[in-house]
Amino acid sequence: MNLLVVDDHAVVRAGFARLFCERPDATVRYATTGQEALRFAQEIRPDVIILDLDTPDISGFALLKRLRLEVKDSRILIVTMYSDITYVNQAIEMGATGYVTKDASPEESLMAVDHAKAGKRYIEASICQTMVHRSLNTKDQGAELTTRDIDVIRLLADGKSLGR
Repeated sequence: MNLLVVDDHAVVRAGFARLFCERPDATVRYATTGQEALRFAQEIRPDVIILDLDTPDISGFALLKRLRLEVKDSRILIVTMYSDITYVNQAIEMGATGYVTKDASPEESLMAVDHAKAGKRYIEASICQTMVHRSLNTKDQGAELTTRDIDVIRLLADGKSLGR
């Protein structure tokens, strides 16, 4: 598995290095800026790009859009501090394969990477719970559920972790 980790924080990059050091099938490259990420992504054509939404030179969503256009075969997993549902929906709509926060456990982060590599959607469990709770509360107030809300509820009801 060929990975590109895009994050400007050394401790985050070190954390991913540690996670993948025990996986002999993983080759990891790191980028600290959006420009560096674009260059490396075009050079190495990673299976999975682990992308923080805060990059110093290009907004995370702008970088996501460019990566989707320039390295179409790479899967993009958002790993960020933002758990707001608006960010999650925007990232997924823009082509991210998955979304986890930096609060996710190492095991869940690895599972998200494996799902992304397989082309399966993965959204952190705690975010899914928030989405379902919000959807149900919204429904109780007379508002309609969105298509995304219905998809999430259907997948959870089927016992899936938001894999396709």
